Amino acid sequence: MRAIEKKRPPFMTRRKWTTLVLFLLVLIVVGIIFFYRNIHKGLWQEASEMRAVIEQASLYDLNEDYTLSKYVWEDRYWILLADSISDQKKVYSAWSTQEQLAELPYDKAITKDDIIALVERTKPNAEQIKAQPGYLYGQLVWEIKFKDSSSGHQKMAFYQMIDGKFIDEYTIPKETRP
Repeated sequence: MRAIEKKRPPFMTRRKWTTLVLFLLVLIVVGIIFFYRNIHKGLWQEASEMRAVIEQASLYDLNEDYTLSKYVWEDRYWILLADSISDQKKVYSAWSTQEQLAELPYDKAITKDDIIALVERTKPNAEQIKAQPGYLYGQLVWEIKFKDSSSGHQKMAFYQMIDGKFIDEYTIPKETRP
């Protein structure tokens, strides 16, 4: 009886446990945010430097709706879709680190939906089709990634952006895929 009467209250009360769990959750979220920022800092810095180069050329309106994406194949390129300052029409443009390499008006280029439809028609075994603009052999192209259901291989195909003509196709070896 004596041991029961002199028992001290527990150190971790319900309130302390709640505070500790909330503190740990906030710490985990803050850690994830810092990790994400650290991982993407280099890409964001590259994109802002490339935006500065493009703005200095004074060819495109980068204040409104525009898309600037990094593309790596033979070298590192940047693909821009923005309004031209001269005629206010959307234009695809390929840039190296300091100069413009190619330009194609948006209305003369094949759209992403059209190129995916073309691939579905010409390659009936293609699944999981993904398209992105790119730069290859001195011209703007559509890079198409897809899975060939007959062989199970991942493949990449390139089509001219101006008329949709097939350029080249590569099979990605299974050893290099995740």
